[in-house]
Amino acid sequence: MTHVMKKVPYVYCDFHGHSNTKNCFFYGCSAKKSWSRMDLSKYENETDFMVLPIVMQNCCPSFSLSQCSYKVERNRETTARITVWRSYGVKRSYTLETSYCGCDEGQYKGFHFGIRQLKEIGSTFCMSLSSLEEETKKRANLPASNRLSTITPSSSSKSMDFVDEEQSDSD
Repeated sequence: MTHVMKKVPYVYCDFHGHSNTKNCFFYGCSAKKSWSRMDLSKYENETDFMVLPIVMQNCCPSFSLSQCSYKVERNRETTARITVWRSYGVKRSYTLETSYCGCDEGQYKGFHFGIRQLKEIGSTFCMSLSSLEEETKKRANLPASNRLSTITPSSSSKSMDFVDEEQSDSD
């Protein structure tokens, strides 16, 4: 896309399971948190890469904003998110990690993920993507001190009601 259409993708995300850390969270890329001096000299607007995690925090019950990491570590140079961020200039380059071990905070604390929760993560990720450009523009017009603040979710926005496919087939 960057070579043929001469356009940088707005977002890149790969999806992984995580065996050590609970909940759902992002690994992203921050030039300020990079080991490379070349990255440190790049201009960076945190609003570009922080809005998607904030939006996910507001709508996904299993997502943990506090567990997100934006470090660009030397031993992670070959990961897709860092390669896409550095080689193609995609500011919003992430890995969405979902634990094999369930949650230790929030609505699902103490539970493992089932099909319903995995579908919920996927749906809230898509909902977050659909509002990302608008939310980023809206936040760019706010004072710097408020750009990265989270929105207090309404009682219904943090949980989505899904009907398991198996259940709906039998009804």
